[in-house]
Amino acid sequence: MRSTRTISTANACTTVPPCQSFCQSCPSPGQLTEHLARLGFGLTLHLKARLYPSTNKCQPIVQPAQYHYGDGQGTEVIYLSGEDRAEDKEALLRHASRWWIYPGRDHAFYERLMRTLASRYGLTWTPCE
Repeated sequence: MRSTRTISTANACTTVPPCQSFCQSCPSPGQLTEHLARLGFGLTLHLKARLYPSTNKCQPIVQPAQYHYGDGQGTEVIYLSGEDRAEDKEALLRHASRWWIYPGRDHAFYERLMRTLASRYGLTWTPCE
């Protein structure tokens, strides 16, 4: 994932961390795309879900579909429409979908977007490490 971005405001420079959220529901990608379009976002990248065979004859590994959105001001939202697994054996919180949000030039918009998505989809944002 990306590093922290520095945002210039009228009075000061503020460091704004990208955030992630583990969600207990899995919203429809179509509904999410429509909702984000009303907020000025467009779909910039879509990767279909993939199934990888296991190397140790256990269950295959499923990589959920990914949806990347941008607003033209540098703000980005990434949505995984399904449960993913950590590649490096770290334990992830139990989830039905996973989200990331990256700040653009407008810090106030980023904060509003975080609140809007949290309210609509039941997200709890934490800074990315």
